[in-house]
Amino acid sequence: MARMLTLLFASLGLLAAAVVEGAGIERMIIRVALEEGGTFVVEIENPADTPLSSKEATELALEPEPRPETQRPYAPSVTYRAPVGLSGDAAVAATVAKLLEVPASSKRQWRGRVADLVWHRKEAMSRLGSHQLAQVVPVGRYKLSFSVGGWASNQVDVLVHPGGRVTGVEGSLE
Repeated sequence: MARMLTLLFASLGLLAAAVVEGAGIERMIIRVALEEGGTFVVEIENPADTPLSSKEATELALEPEPRPETQRPYAPSVTYRAPVGLSGDAAVAATVAKLLEVPASSKRQWRGRVADLVWHRKEAMSRLGSHQLAQVVPVGRYKLSFSVGGWASNQVDVLVHPGGRVTGVEGSLE
């Protein structure tokens, strides 16, 4: 019985290693920054000695800063997300995942305007309608981040103003 369990765990370990190796992304470093005028900059670094090629979903996210006095303990988590296509050196609104490529041992940058993306409210596991930023995201303070599949960037403190203007909070811009 002990030998069968050992073989089973060994087999599961080999299967897990094969799945990780087959995933295609060994490691990447993602950074996001916000420039004046509401332009965001995404930088993806591939430290591996092999090219990075992925069709994972890429998106910008705004996560509201919690307000302890009004937060309910079991309230669903709410974020605002915008799918982003990284093509050439521009970050644009996307409807489908595009191929992301970063050469071996290098980094790439893309720029886009936060207000030009198509945003949707994501509550727990539900995605609600897609619209312009000003129609979806309430005025307030947020954490801006960028993700590729399960990989996430740093977070930048931003303010969303009436009309959908986005500015960085002093001291949080890179």
